[in-house]
Amino acid sequence: EGQLRYGSTSFAGNLSLDLEAETMRFDVESNTPDITDYAPDDEDLAPAFSVPISLRAVGELSEEAWSVEALQIESTQAKIDSSGYLELDGDAFVNSHLNSFITIASLNVFDELTALALPDQGLVVSAELDSRGGALVIERLKLISGESDLSLTGRVENPEALKVEFTAVSEEINLTPWITMLAERQAATPKKAPSEGDAAGNDRLIPDVPLTFDWPEAVRASVDVSVAKISGLARPVLSIKGAGQVDQQGV
Repeated sequence: EGQLRYGSTSFAGNLSLDLEAETMRFDVESNTPDITDYAPDDEDLAPAFSVPISLRAVGELSEEAWSVEALQIESTQAKIDSSGYLELDGDAFVNSHLNSFITIASLNVFDELTALALPDQGLVVSAELDSRGGALVIERLKLISGESDLSLTGRVENPEALKVEFTAVSEEINLTPWITMLAERQAATPKKAPSEGDAAGNDRLIPDVPLTFDWPEAVRASVDVSVAKISGLARPVLSIKGAGQVDQQGV
């Protein structure tokens, strides 16, 4: 009768799978009074999961396209409201349009998950994406947290030979709460005596550790950045502009 219960979680709605067409259609609602029941077996993490959560999802998924008429996730700490259609025809995005709005009451709800004392400030993310000329175009991606803001526009083309273009603009980035967080974390971390294998006088801000990533065979990326003000430093920094490019053809 369209009802399912798993632990304290209840599901209601319709779900159908077509194995030959590799298609899934869904129209479901879900409610969990307390997701602590599904948290890792770690008492330190439990408070981060101790919230009720509700889900509403309507859409269809196939190998070629994802269609989401509604995706709504809501709890006392966060709310997500999204809808859209994403289709990839070969190496081109077609008939795609996505809207999303995310609100998080306070970043410090993730303290137990990140082992950090995150700032007690909210986060709002709004996004609108569309397909145009085979590319997935970011019409708007805006983030606001405390006194900081960041707006992104750009486009993504051909996942097999990735081409990315971004423009980032900010009126102000306030580093005060983040510098405070890092200073408190550093003060609380016991200093480790250097081992015999450590190089003498190696006080690099960024350790000399090789980073590995799974890159596509070809990547072209460009980014332009403009920030009107960075506050929270010993002196405010005004009118920052920068640009960068990556061009990797083959491995």
